[in-house]
Amino acid sequence: MPIIVEIIDFPSEQDREDLTKIYLDAPNWMLCDFENHHAISRVKQFVQSIIEQPMTHFIGARFNDRLVGAAVVEQLEYDWHIRSMCVRKVTRNRGVGKRLHAEINRLAQQQQVNLVFEQAPKDF
Repeated sequence: MPIIVEIIDFPSEQDREDLTKIYLDAPNWMLCDFENHHAISRVKQFVQSIIEQPMTHFIGARFNDRLVGAAVVEQLEYDWHIRSMCVRKVTRNRGVGKRLHAEINRLAQQQQVNLVFEQAPKDF
């Protein structure tokens, strides 16, 4: 089954659970100030805050009806800022990140906007 990339504007409860798992699997540098016992609540707050922000979206990579990777995209007039791109540990090194990146690039070209990749997350 192929990886399907989509904008997640209205995540289901399963999507929210998957997004939480994705960002709990984030590399240590992305989770710079998390303490282990607070990680789940902080990640859930992060997911909710992105959902509530206008012009900011999750773009998710779905495999077998489950999100296995995601990126946060902030849409500005001429630019899309891509940040916090992450793939679940169990799915890494299988091309999910490349597919997600390629599809975000295609969508940006279609909208005639520039892509700006931020190195360090501001979300956490």
